[in-house]
Amino acid sequence: MSLLFFLVCCFLSWTVPVLWMYRRAKSYERAFSSGRPLRIPAEVAWRPLVGPAERDQDQDPDPDQDPDREQDREQGQGRDRDRPVRGDFWLIRGAGTPPRFVAEDSAVLAIPRGGRVRDIGPRPSGGLRRSPSPFVQQDVVVYEVPRTGRLLEIAVPPAASSTVSEALTAPGADEPAREISADDLRIPLRHRIRVPGFVALLLAGVLALGLFGAHTFGLGREVTATVTGARDGECRVQWQDPWDADRTRRAQVDCYQGEKRGDTLRISARPWPVRGEAADLEDSPFMTVFAMTVMGTAGLIGIVAASVGDARRLRRLRKLLLDGEGTPRTAPSGLVVPWWSWPAAALGLLGLGLAAFAYGFGHTVRAEVTGTAEYGCAVAWVDPWDGTRRTAEVDCEHAVRGDALTISALPWPLRGEAFDRDFTPVALGFVTVCGIGTALLGVALRSRRSRHAGQLIPAPTPAGPATPASVPAGMPAESPAPASAPATDDAAAPASAIDDAPAPADAPAPEPCTVTLQSAATATATATAPEPSADPLDRAHLAAVSRMLLARGAPKPGTKRRRPEPDPRTGRWWRSPALRRVVLASGIAWGALLVLAVTAGLSARWWVTAARLHAGPTETAVATVEQRYDGLPTEPWLLPGEAEVRFVTADGRRIVTDIVLGDDGPDEGGTTTVAYSVADPAMAEIPGDPGLTRGLWISAAVALLAIGRLAWSAAVTRRMLRRVLRAARSPQVRGLDYILLPDGEEPFSEAPALVLFEPYADRPLGLMDVEPGALSLPPQGTAEVRSTVDDPAAAVAFVDGRPVWPTSPLSDLSGEGEREAFAEYVADLVPPGVTLDLHETDHRKEG
Repeated sequence: MSLLFFLVCCFLSWTVPVLWMYRRAKSYERAFSSGRPLRIPAEVAWRPLVGPAERDQDQDPDPDQDPDREQDREQGQGRDRDRPVRGDFWLIRGAGTPPRFVAEDSAVLAIPRGGRVRDIGPRPSGGLRRSPSPFVQQDVVVYEVPRTGRLLEIAVPPAASSTVSEALTAPGADEPAREISADDLRIPLRHRIRVPGFVALLLAGVLALGLFGAHTFGLGREVTATVTGARDGECRVQWQDPWDADRTRRAQVDCYQGEKRGDTLRISARPWPVRGEAADLEDSPFMTVFAMTVMGTAGLIGIVAASVGDARRLRRLRKLLLDGEGTPRTAPSGLVVPWWSWPAAALGLLGLGLAAFAYGFGHTVRAEVTGTAEYGCAVAWVDPWDGTRRTAEVDCEHAVRGDALTISALPWPLRGEAFDRDFTPVALGFVTVCGIGTALLGVALRSRRSRHAGQLIPAPTPAGPATPASVPAGMPAESPAPASAPATDDAAAPASAIDDAPAPADAPAPEPCTVTLQSAATATATATAPEPSADPLDRAHLAAVSRMLLARGAPKPGTKRRRPEPDPRTGRWWRSPALRRVVLASGIAWGALLVLAVTAGLSARWWVTAARLHAGPTETAVATVEQRYDGLPTEPWLLPGEAEVRFVTADGRRIVTDIVLGDDGPDEGGTTTVAYSVADPAMAEIPGDPGLTRGLWISAAVALLAIGRLAWSAAVTRRMLRRVLRAARSPQVRGLDYILLPDGEEPFSEAPALVLFEPYADRPLGLMDVEPGALSLPPQGTAEVRSTVDDPAAAVAFVDGRPVWPTSPLSDLSGEGEREAFAEYVADLVPPGVTLDLHETDHRKEG
């Protein structure tokens, strides 16, 4: 039953996220097509777009000739290294308005449409700038803002990536140019309630605990069990099955009152499908309710905080679009205090004040313990102020009736109450530290995020046309439109702004100042994206795919260098670090090695016991079974179980050891006859029990299979190594062009491939996977490919005189089937909606 439950949980853990992702994708598509406002949680960060013009500026030998450009470039590079900004990505289809990103501090960034989506891929390891949560999956949409020369990275849930791509690339010319009304920003209440990822985990935990409590304490039966063994706060108990009186059940439960063997204990017997399991009735019900309360409260607070934050950002966006506020504020430069820091600080100060009140102004007195309960004592003492007898309950541990206990008597207005001096001071100190620490941490994090939002969203210039000196690097200056020209929807939307300083009462109201990235209409009229190649095997298309994959979190050129490789024609192969890594990765079956290690760890004692029993004389004794260990789902029906037994040898020594049991072994508390080694009495078995023999056969079979797999891998790798070394030392050389094609799923951890071309040819002739260190090579270049006449599939490419060791044979792409398979693979590397730049020159190659 335990194994079946485990398999069901594995199946649900795979199917539930898939079904949930499908439902979310459909909900995003329906919401976007219906025209109602769509909010998508997102993180946004800038990334530089390095092209020929930017490289010419970076190579300017005299930056003093243009200090403004140098200052803007430094500011832009500093901003590109910032962490992403969290917020909401708002889409309103049919209202003629561009998508807008509203940061957590309500700063607003309008993103013009009509640009190019450069890539859509899974969030790389380390995130945009840091490691994401392992429970949250995100796709990064790399969007090229029209006419700005910059890339915007938008991390959204995978179900929303296609919707965001469609909303950004659509020029919006076919949409009606109408004013945004209040109905466009009216969201139903059920769509305003947001459940963050960590809150969903907490609520799932509450649901699991609730089902456990209802199944165990609601549907279970309270019975009286007999303790058959106790150790370290855990008791082995047995009881009559309340559903089947002819069966005796055994299980292990928690016990807290020092129960001994033979004592009785009230437990809750669990019903089907885990009949035979039990839980104690002393602490488990309280801990279950307490955990549900804490997790549920934290989840509700998270839902309220997220929903209130979303409502605040929606209100800010509504004011911006409906009320005509042209100055959406950006992040303040000072400290920002989130709302939840105030209750956290109040809780910390309350703990500090209560501790000071109780232990600073209270009196320390000696009290008599008049009664005990679980984790508590009833005490009585003489009031130090008026001499009357007072009683109260305090926390205590290991106290009995009649003991003397030191307590702190509280003064007015809590006279008559008392605190212990052991546990409560620690608890109050913990509350104080956690409350004040959480408040300060919230201030630090929110202030830091606000500074990041201020760097992401530029501040506006004073009233009037923007000048290049006042616009941040990478942001084009936009001249005011003539009065007679109709205002376009994207151009009229402000990209970002800050709150203006309060003006004097007699001063005229200033015109709203805005900074826009670029209007989609202007961008569409002046910049057109190149059409993608119809042939995925074209050299230009493959080079564009290579650039797209390398741009996913790629290190800067020159920051990663390959280690020098010795010449394989003169040196030993093991002197090559890259070749050693290839041999270790392919020559050792690590899975088989792990299986062999686990098998040896589990069965080593079985083999030692069998060897000792068959190598020397043995004696028999009557042993008592103290405790059985059937912890694994495969015990004892596949693997033998184990039990702790106690017996006395013939010479009077008391032995406590573990033995192997079969299916029909003795129960706890029973007796059995064991045979032990005279030389080492700890090595014992039950005569005639098949458990030890079955364990030896199973472990031997598994070990032989693992050893065979290791030997096969070593033989195959040895043969491949000989072929590769023979090719590397061959005098037959061909000069070919190559394109480095990283892996589509893990570009910087999996082995890339070299796509080989004849010089100046447009179609590839071969393909081979190479070691991961080849990622430091230029994306395009020339290689010398060495191979033998009798074995052309075993080939080694040399780039700049250094070998690039392959991990697979050279695949010939001259056949129709091979070309179609490779073309399908390349086509799958480009996500839907991504437009490749087939005319871009890669800056790495030039570097």
